[in-house]
Amino acid sequence: MKTTILSLLFGTFVLGSSFAQNKLPLTGGVSLTQPTCNGSSDGNIELLISGGQYPYRYQWSTGDTLSTLSNVPAGNYSVIVSDVTLSMLTIDVSVTNPAPITLNASIQHVSSFGGSDGSIDVNVQGNNGEFTYFWLAQDVANIDLTSLDQSNLSSGSYTLSVTDEKGCSASRTFSVHQKKPALTGVVNPDTTPFTSSTGVTSAQLAYPNPSSGMVYFKNNEGIASISISNMTGIRIAKIDAEQVVQGIQLNKGTYTAYISFQNGESAQQRIFVE
Repeated sequence: MKTTILSLLFGTFVLGSSFAQNKLPLTGGVSLTQPTCNGSSDGNIELLISGGQYPYRYQWSTGDTLSTLSNVPAGNYSVIVSDVTLSMLTIDVSVTNPAPITLNASIQHVSSFGGSDGSIDVNVQGNNGEFTYFWLAQDVANIDLTSLDQSNLSSGSYTLSVTDEKGCSASRTFSVHQKKPALTGVVNPDTTPFTSSTGVTSAQLAYPNPSSGMVYFKNNEGIASISISNMTGIRIAKIDAEQVVQGIQLNKGTYTAYISFQNGESAQQRIFVE
C-alpha cells in the first residue's frame, strides 16, 4: 500500500511538470507616467506582466527589485523579469521630459536719459495649459505685476516668473537700458572736476571714493537728483534732493553717478566700490 501511494504521488508530480511545460509564455508591458515638469523626478513606471509561472522576480537597471519604479526623472530604464521556471523577459523603457517653459522677449530700451518709455514684450512657450505671471523689479511704479507684457518702463532689471496649470515654472531677468545724459559740464568723469554756476564741484561729491560700500555726497546744496548706473548702463538707484545727504549702500563694482543740478546743468562722476 505504501508503494502504491508513492507511485500515485510520483504520477501526480509528473502531471504537474507536464502542465508547467505547457504554460503561457512570459509577456509584459508597462503603464508609464511621464514627469510633470521638465527636469522633475516624479515619473512612474508600472510593470504589467502575464504568463509564465508566478511569482515573478524583477531586476531593474537602477538596482530596484519591485514591479514599480516611482519618482524617477527622465532617462532610459531596463528591467529583467523572471519566473520560477527561470523564463526571462527584458523590457526597456524611456522616460521623457515634457517641453520646458521658455521665455523670450522683444525689448524697447528707454529713448532718453531718465525717461520711461521702455517696454518688454514677452513670448512664453510651453505645453501645460494656461500661464500665470508675476514680475519683480526695483521700481514697480509702472509695472502691472500679473500681466505678461510691460510698457512705460524706466531703465533697470525686470524679472518675470511664469507658472503653468501643473505648477511648472520658469523665470528670466530682462534688462532695459537708457541713453547716457547729454552733459553740459564734465566729459571725463574719472579725472575732470566740474563746477556748476552754483559753486558745486562734481569731484567733491562722492566720498569716500574708492569706498568699501557706503557712499555719501557732500557740497550738495545745488543738487536736484543723482542717478547711479552700473557699467552696463542699467540704472540701479535714483536719489532725489532730500535723500542725497543720507548716502547710498553699493555692492562691489564700478558705477557712474549722473548728477543733475537745480540750475539745469549736469555732470557725472565715477564711483569705485572695493
